[in-house]
Amino acid sequence: MSSRIRTTLALITSTLVTTPLLAHPGHGTTDPQSVTHYVGEPVHALPLVLIVVAVAALSLLSFRQRKFAKQTH
Repeated sequence: MSSRIRTTLALITSTLVTTPLLAHPGHGTTDPQSVTHYVGEPVHALPLVLIVVAVAALSLLSFRQRKFAKQTH
């Protein structure tokens, strides 16, 4: 595994692990136990969007690298 992928995975993992620390009484306007809370509140939605974008980018990069490797052999 390349160092870039390891770094990205470490960043994603640290984001997922530390995000619950942002929780405190009174944050948000929706029920904290609902899916709406995690999708609709910016403090939760932004990391979710960033994770989806990172996974998509890594998948695309991996696909392109494999495609390029097949073309050169």
